[in-house]
Amino acid sequence: MKRGLGIFLSGVLAGAMLLGCGTAALAAGGGVTFGAMGLKTISGKTVVEPGERIMNASGCEIPAAIIYTDEKGGGNTYLHVRTVAQALELPVDWEKDMIYLGGKPGDMTVQQGVTGVDEVSMNLPKTRVGSKAGRYTEIEPYWPAKEEITGTFDDASHIVASAVGGSFGPADGNGGYLSLSITNHSKSDLRLVLRSPRAFSMFQDSIPATIVPAGETVIRTFSEEPYAGYLYPGELQYMVYFNGYAPPEANSKLDVTISTVSFEK
Repeated sequence: MKRGLGIFLSGVLAGAMLLGCGTAALAAGGGVTFGAMGLKTISGKTVVEPGERIMNASGCEIPAAIIYTDEKGGGNTYLHVRTVAQALELPVDWEKDMIYLGGKPGDMTVQQGVTGVDEVSMNLPKTRVGSKAGRYTEIEPYWPAKEEITGTFDDASHIVASAVGGSFGPADGNGGYLSLSITNHSKSDLRLVLRSPRAFSMFQDSIPATIVPAGETVIRTFSEEPYAGYLYPGELQYMVYFNGYAPPEANSKLDVTISTVSFEK
């Protein structure tokens, strides 16, 4: 995490509060200024201009910020927590007297495929066209010509192991493509899981599992949407293991060749 963002988050989390349609009751002896400050993200996006009001969930116009000056002249800035969460692309939830910024721990996205929660069927498809994870959407399989390739992450890496994992991407941050090719030299079918981790929480976006049949090559291709935020660092992570989660024979290893590239059509 960048240092500037860490300072920004610390200040926000220390001072964040919910604002309603009325006036907040504050400690005696201080002064209050409404809406004097604006809000920008670390990427330079303007969320609120100084003096601008925002609309809350009740349909009321409210100040985007409150500055409370204490009796010693110290300034304390309070920001609307949902606006901050949306600016940081973080989920926000409330339960009784607790605010969850980044999601409730119990709602954490499960690493699909690893626990078997996503699908227990052995009859998985080879691709998941239309599925989305973070800034990437799966499209029809495509392996680029040499002149289309803009970056190589794995170059026909031959791996023999009990499980294989890695990452590739981003394409270029402004909209591009990624492709992954896996050749299964094993005697058993393999399961392939892809996910896009989030920068500020344990959450992750996962694409449902697919299969790599024994003796076959499977290609997965993803389009990258233009992205100026910082919730998704940009990479896609993958994991390959035996379908059914356990080796068909004790101590057996999977045997694969993996290539991953970015490209422009």
